[in-house]
Amino acid sequence: MKLSKIAALFMVPVLALCLVACSAPGGNASESASSDPKIAELTAQKPANADEAAELYAKLMQKENEIFSSDNALWEKVFNAANKDSAMIEDGSNYGDFLLKTIDGAKDEFTADELKTLKAGAQQIKEIEDKLESLEKEFPGCGSTPSAGESVDASTAGMTAGANASSETTKFPSFTGKDLDGNDVNSDELFSKNKVTVMNFWFTT
Repeated sequence: MKLSKIAALFMVPVLALCLVACSAPGGNASESASSDPKIAELTAQKPANADEAAELYAKLMQKENEIFSSDNALWEKVFNAANKDSAMIEDGSNYGDFLLKTIDGAKDEFTADELKTLKAGAQQIKEIEDKLESLEKEFPGCGSTPSAGESVDASTAGMTAGANASSETTKFPSFTGKDLDGNDVNSDELFSKNKVTVMNFWFTT
């Protein structure tokens, strides 16, 4: 009887260790990336026509934007660490590849948990970008159709001079942001220094 009790006590920690090992998340970024079933479901879809392809394209872009917005501060550090002197996307790679390469180059700036989050997100983006590319090949132009909510009329955006302004020049809406080196940018300061200012806007997608 004593022997069976000793054996039972010995087996408890062994079973506990087995359960912990089975439930521990893998360190592979691609395994983490597949943890979002919605992305896997979207990338597995096969649209039958151009309208379905455009709708799927918009949903995938939305998912990509959600990845960035969910950890905005981390991704901003990644973008600031990117090499501004080299092309963002090289031949045979996509935006996800660029992000993975940039993250790897700046890995000393992040904790282990942050790196895991970033690599998982970049892998998800790589999968999304692969699907976007295949959609564009099968249904050319499907990514150029604006989806609901992307377009705003000029008056709502503050781009019209108003009914009583006649020929008065329209003032460009004010904005703030950051340049490629992470410095704060204020449009009022930029425009006040020059008679004419040419703006070139870039965004993460």
